[in-house]
Amino acid sequence: MSDTASCKHAGSLQHETGAAPAWIQIGISASSVQEETELVHFDQRQLTARLGVALVDQFVHEHLQWIFRELPVSDVGIDAIIEQRAGDRATGRLMGVQIKSGASFFGERVPDGWIYRGVRDHLDYWLGYELPVLLVLVDVENKIAYWVHIEARHVSLTSIGWKIVIPDRQRLDVTACGPLSAICARTRQPIRPITNPLQAPSQVTAASTAAQSASAGPRNPPLPAGQRMALLTLMSIGGGSASSRELRDRYGLTILKWDRDALTKLGFINVRKSGPRLLLELTDRGWAWCAQELGAPQESTLRNTNAALSAMTTGIDRYMRRNRLTLADVFADHDRTNEEFGTQD
Repeated sequence: MSDTASCKHAGSLQHETGAAPAWIQIGISASSVQEETELVHFDQRQLTARLGVALVDQFVHEHLQWIFRELPVSDVGIDAIIEQRAGDRATGRLMGVQIKSGASFFGERVPDGWIYRGVRDHLDYWLGYELPVLLVLVDVENKIAYWVHIEARHVSLTSIGWKIVIPDRQRLDVTACGPLSAICARTRQPIRPITNPLQAPSQVTAASTAAQSASAGPRNPPLPAGQRMALLTLMSIGGGSASSRELRDRYGLTILKWDRDALTKLGFINVRKSGPRLLLELTDRGWAWCAQELGAPQESTLRNTNAALSAMTTGIDRYMRRNRLTLADVFADHDRTNEEFGTQD
């Protein structure tokens, strides 16, 4: 209805009732009323989108214990920035995040996940972004989020755009800490300390090592050599899972069922079946054990293999602390990360 027609309608109402509507009495036009209605409109799609962002915010802080910063202004394809933490320190290593929420994004199921389809402009923007970009699908109803790293090698072009598979095994929970750390590690150079040029490097190293050792906290509970070697070998892979056969053939490590069950019970590893294979991977608690193990002082009572492992890990810890590195900086295998955490089409 035009403003003129609405005024005529109001006039007829006034003639019949003796009084004009309230919005006429205070001088508000019908078009203004319509504009105000649009301003307060908030449909289910918008609500689902907000719930998705809130869940990703929660998962990043609760499970990863990293930093989540939403970008609410001028959204052109990146909803938020995630910053990695190492201990109590923000690292300055960032990832962009695009969040898609709701059942409509889970409509095209494949055996290992869901297909996401997009337009070329978005793909070009994400691949050209200065930071690595994660695409996160949020199942709002079940409160689960799945992620994939947007890389050209994992994308298939279509006649009208492109597609990528979001693996159902890549949940945004504690299991994502290792692989996301590996993604961060290969996108930024390690931060090195600024030292006094007049001070001898050995003095800086000794002071730094002593300070860090004093705050290292209680030592990990002692584990048998086989279990320690299993955890440290999985750490050296740099994230992701490895089969028992791969560990044996590639690294010469045989993990006995007794040790595997013990580490699972402690919450240090996850074990899952993939066809005839058993796949092992470090949990978030397992990564924490490895980080603490590197910084723990060597015990004089250790013998043979355990003593050699402690000497090695202590040396690695000195190097990491001197250069302010994380586990992912040292152990991330870039080629393996691409194979494990992306999805080939």
